[in-house]
Amino acid sequence: MKRIYTLIKVTTIALSTLYIVGCNNEFKHPDTSDIEINIAVRPFYKDLFKPYTHIQTHIDNLYADYDSAFMKMYAYELRLGSPSDSGFANNLKQFLDIKENAEVIAKCDSVWETLSKLNSQLTDAMKCIKYYFPQTNTPEILTHFSGFNNNIIVDSTHISFSLEH
Repeated sequence: MKRIYTLIKVTTIALSTLYIVGCNNEFKHPDTSDIEINIAVRPFYKDLFKPYTHIQTHIDNLYADYDSAFMKMYAYELRLGSPSDSGFANNLKQFLDIKENAEVIAKCDSVWETLSKLNSQLTDAMKCIKYYFPQTNTPEILTHFSGFNNNIIVDSTHISFSLEH
């Protein structure tokens, strides 16, 4: 009986010590003051839903302003087809003309009126990533509207967050 009492006492002390020493949930933020990064989130969705007169000109302008790899990936995620397909312009026009999308975009604009807090948080996060992985390229950060399809689109040079989620 004395052995069991001693075993329980030793186990309790050991577990208590491990809990006190090992379960410190404080995040120790690295010193990133030397790392020069300034994230400025680009609101792709605003350019996408800008009023236009001719859909093909609108598509050409988007390609001029945004990387073609991102544009192809965005089209794929929305299931609009390949931008090189003949029906792509019509598919994009139909997506842009959905009345409910305009209502959701208006709500996104009111909720995400300013992206300054998001810019600050993402800048801090990217500095931490650069601290631990200095060779990492900083991706371009965008916001998009996906019609509730995708929360996030990621490739080697872009991270895009869907604002309606």
